[in-house]
Amino acid sequence: AAQALNRAVQVARDLGTTELELGVRNSLGYLALNKPDIPEALRHLEEAKRLATATSNPSYVMWATNGIGRAHFREGRYPEALEAYKEAGTLAEGLRGSLQDAALRSGFLEDKQEMYNGAVFSAVALGKPEEAFALAERARSRAFLDLLGAQTVLSKGKTRALVDEEVRLRARLAAAKAA
Repeated sequence: AAQALNRAVQVARDLGTTELELGVRNSLGYLALNKPDIPEALRHLEEAKRLATATSNPSYVMWATNGIGRAHFREGRYPEALEAYKEAGTLAEGLRGSLQDAALRSGFLEDKQEMYNGAVFSAVALGKPEEAFALAERARSRAFLDLLGAQTVLSKGKTRALVDEEVRLRARLAAAKAA
């Protein structure tokens, strides 16, 4: 796979298709993460991020940044991992917010939970339980709001019940934080 992807990078460069190259570099980075060859992964992912930023492609920036977070976490570089995962999560939320269709927004973050989980585990590794808790709550609340958004056929009574439950859970959360 690595040989084919490296050949694809060369073909993309020869054709001048930067978007193709950044996609292939992202794939090479994730492949190297699975070997694991962290320096190679970082080289490809940082180049993918640079190309994606230069071509204003936030989706590829998000995935490259997530991979960079994963690489740093595996190296035990938890501060860098935390920052990368938080940046990837922020990018994911920005992309989600730009979607016009509510049905697309509701499921957008499903395959992006690693970004939140990586941030939580990085904060825990750094001995920052409050930040880990806040990040976990951010992910949970986003999933809850997506669930509410996906329930377009709920009757008014059921919607009210979900809203009441959210208020009750937020009160419990505030009490837990105060304790």
